[in-house]
Amino acid sequence: MAFLLAVGVLIVVHEGGHFLMARSTGIGVREFAIGFGKRLVSATVGGTRYAINLLPLGGYVVLAGMDNKDGPPAADDFQARPLWARLLTILAGPVANYLLAVVLFAWVLAGWGIPTVSGAVVGQVLAGYPAASAGIRPGDRVLALDGHRITSWSQISAFEATNGSQPIHVLLERNGHDLSVTVTPVRVPGAPAPEMGVTAKVAYQAVGVVHAVAMGWQEAAVAISATAAVLWGAVAHGAAPPLVGVVGIASLAGQSLAVGISQFIVFAAILSVNLALFNLLPIPPLDGSRLLFIVVEGIRRKPLSRSLEVAVNAVGFYLLIAAAAVLAIHDVGGRL
Repeated sequence: MAFLLAVGVLIVVHEGGHFLMARSTGIGVREFAIGFGKRLVSATVGGTRYAINLLPLGGYVVLAGMDNKDGPPAADDFQARPLWARLLTILAGPVANYLLAVVLFAWVLAGWGIPTVSGAVVGQVLAGYPAASAGIRPGDRVLALDGHRITSWSQISAFEATNGSQPIHVLLERNGHDLSVTVTPVRVPGAPAPEMGVTAKVAYQAVGVVHAVAMGWQEAAVAISATAAVLWGAVAHGAAPPLVGVVGIASLAGQSLAVGISQFIVFAAILSVNLALFNLLPIPPLDGSRLLFIVVEGIRRKPLSRSLEVAVNAVGFYLLIAAAAVLAIHDVGGRL
């Protein structure tokens, strides 16, 4: 449910960006749909059909003329509008997701404040994880892991990153008394390393609204830079980027909500940034592919064949569906 909520909002905002920019530049919008597959409900208003479809894992807008073959376009067809109008319409989706991330980051900063972590005190123990089974409680202070003295939460994260799934002997302080437990981390889809299932105790420093918006913009920029760096690093080294499928994202959404609503909002902001960047990749039928067709048209000073573009986007769509299925199988396999 947390996953569907986050993805639903992100999709509506993304497609809403395309929709609003198309309308403002004179491009007709034939359909605005959430989900794929069989149409569940729909209504036509002002020449646009609004629909909710069976599979809630995506969405789309159908712009006038986008599915036409070669032939003379109508006045409000996508192909009939100037290059700048088409570029802005395609870019509006990713830009809307980026701006949503700014708003979400600012919301957390203004509503909760700047999170600060001091020491190695447990804030949350996630249900169903090894730490909960071992008896670790919120408020426990971690003193040592396998005999290594711990004074900060970053040391715990670093230890988890290198330990793998080996049992960890954890020395705790609870109510002035030392307590020793053994925890065996488990691997979770989307997580970089096996986890014990504990989060740090966080204190919050209040932030004004204006300052929160400025910091929200900065946080969104940092998030998109980090994602771009990971993708570029994978390409530069000839390796596949660390992708996570639908199952893995759903698991991470549930984990973030279990920690708290503010953490879930931050998760949604990071997901929105990733969606913005992912859609700019020149892979059919993503926005980046459509941008590439427009740029090529501008260089050639004449459009490419509409039949070719429709065929490329159709093939790309089915390849993306296949890739999503493979990632989902990989995520499920990682949980077994």
